[in-house]
Amino acid sequence: MFHHSFEHVADPMAELALAKKALAPGGSILIRMPTVSSWAFQRYGAAWFQLDAPRHLTIASRLGVEALAAQVGLRVSSVIDDSTAVQFWRSDQIAADLDAGRPPQAVRPPELSAAELRTLAHEAVKLNRAAAGDQAAWVLREE
Repeated sequence: MFHHSFEHVADPMAELALAKKALAPGGSILIRMPTVSSWAFQRYGAAWFQLDAPRHLTIASRLGVEALAAQVGLRVSSVIDDSTAVQFWRSDQIAADLDAGRPPQAVRPPELSAAELRTLAHEAVKLNRAAAGDQAAWVLREE
């Protein structure tokens, strides 16, 4: 399982090949990470909080994950988008240069009301349903 760790590896193909070697028969590999195939990346560009440079070394597109999996003999069996409202408010803070001194996973932005946060959460659910969320979980299996 690569739970928000795959974007931190220097050689994604080598790491995935190693994971495949350790895979039990009939097993699966989970990669959960941000994706540039998202509304948030298109909207915010360099201010998208999931870029998180220099900690994130690689952030793949949906097609990129499929291609990488295929190169090591795996296939994507399912994808579940699971982004949250943080994609909006953290990126807005970065775009407005309000990010200084805030912890990366702040629980709630002080400038938004509870109602505004609920609206953003609803928007995140809609993006997830449309496969346009800013993070997803890919389940990979042997071909």
